[in-house]
Amino acid sequence: MGEDMELIDNKFMPKLEKVDINKLYEIFNDNDVKNDFDNLLDIFYNTIDKHGDRIAIIDEDRTITYKELDEYSDRVALYLDKKNSNFRDYVIVKVHRDWKTIAIIMGILKTKRAYVPIQSDAGEERIKSIMDMTGEQEMVESSMEFPKAKKKYPRNQVSGEKCAYVIFTSGSTGKPKGVRLPHVSVAETVQTMDRLFGLNEYDRILGVSELTFDLSVFDLFGTLAAGASLVIVKDNRNLALLEERVSTNNVTFINAVPSVVKMLLEYVENTGADFNGLQSVRNIILSGDVVPHSLVIDILKDIPFVNLYISGGPTEICVWSNFYLYEEGKSKLSYVPYGCSIANKTMYVMKDGKLVDMEEGEIVSGGAGLAIDYIKDTERTNKQFKNNKKLGRLYYTGDRGILTKEGIIQICGRMDNQVKINGFRVELEEIECILNGMDEISQSISCVKKEIEGDDKLVTGIMLNQGKTIEVNEIKSRLRQHVPEYAIPSEFIFLEKLPLSANNKVDRKAFTAMVTKEVV
Repeated sequence: MGEDMELIDNKFMPKLEKVDINKLYEIFNDNDVKNDFDNLLDIFYNTIDKHGDRIAIIDEDRTITYKELDEYSDRVALYLDKKNSNFRDYVIVKVHRDWKTIAIIMGILKTKRAYVPIQSDAGEERIKSIMDMTGEQEMVESSMEFPKAKKKYPRNQVSGEKCAYVIFTSGSTGKPKGVRLPHVSVAETVQTMDRLFGLNEYDRILGVSELTFDLSVFDLFGTLAAGASLVIVKDNRNLALLEERVSTNNVTFINAVPSVVKMLLEYVENTGADFNGLQSVRNIILSGDVVPHSLVIDILKDIPFVNLYISGGPTEICVWSNFYLYEEGKSKLSYVPYGCSIANKTMYVMKDGKLVDMEEGEIVSGGAGLAIDYIKDTERTNKQFKNNKKLGRLYYTGDRGILTKEGIIQICGRMDNQVKINGFRVELEEIECILNGMDEISQSISCVKKEIEGDDKLVTGIMLNQGKTIEVNEIKSRLRQHVPEYAIPSEFIFLEKLPLSANNKVDRKAFTAMVTKEVV
């Protein structure tokens, strides 16, 4: 090995001061692998043929084999085809935490349609917005009865470029934005990550994420691709139930936002329960939000033999774009790394259109996993997805980062006003746009308030129109008609005037400084 190279985290990387920047990123993204399937249907059918009698889903009241999941999803597919004029390219699903919802999703995919998950308690305005954007006016959910099938549904062939699902995230205009993902992006991601995590038919994956959140995409399809079992948790806020589902079902894999794992560990410790109930867990993946260093330490202390992965990536790159296997005692880094690109995906840090290293810029992603577009939003699509002559099609994430001297990427925050609350993306301007449309409110401003490490709250300041009054409960009630519960501010502050900058613009930084407390 030449003197221009050094071994970093089991990967030879060039010494930064001795290499061309393009060569550096070429080595950083040298991760091509060949996967077997380019669509979710072939993955599902392969698993049915291999593991039909194995348990696919462990619900709280029953277990479902892959064969049973296949049979019920046939019923859904036949129903959708019979109602063909009602369901065209997309099928909106009111999601519940049960096995039937998963069967419905598989049934939708069998018909070569895309599923569009929506919260079961979604407000009327949000439902209307999603219906308008998808062009679909009907929904399905697990409480519906699907007639028993008199025949098997044919095994359709589907192109990898066909849309598999649309996930709606927060939008800055006051309306949600729908990210369309193709089969091939999902298929590439789940096969690659199953291989990385070493998942197989004996694993049991904890289904803790909402099906409207893209971490659930791996919970569902990563499980199916491995022939493993998905352990459903009806209420992920019930920590006693969460601990019971892990311990009694010998869960081996947890994929969750940091706050969920943090609360689970605190529950076990505070109730005097035994950490032995968590020792079956061999893989924990933390993603979707900032990972506190203290949580990393606690996990490796309480579950010492676990493989702890730090991962991340926007919905637009299909669940994850990067990973870092955190090994206590080996890494001497002072920060929790964002990591390296996963197989068949690429990551870059760019500033003013040029690649940079050891300098802060915007994290840009490419390769397998990219979304098709934002549904019915060409302007946003063209702004976020751009073709680069040398690097191919790229997604500009809006995340700030640095390619460090260790040859890994460190994330430094957001470039815009999009924040994450318990792993969910929230556009501050969306909240403000809706509030400013209320008759009683003149202007509003929002920020994230950190009270203790890892715990974030959404706080909104409001200036009322002269002579108007409104109760906080009424504000929340109206907001729920437009945004999901996680996007409702935890705290409202009524202000006589909003803080302004020198050029008379509303000063978000000043408001943040006013309401936040220093983390001790």
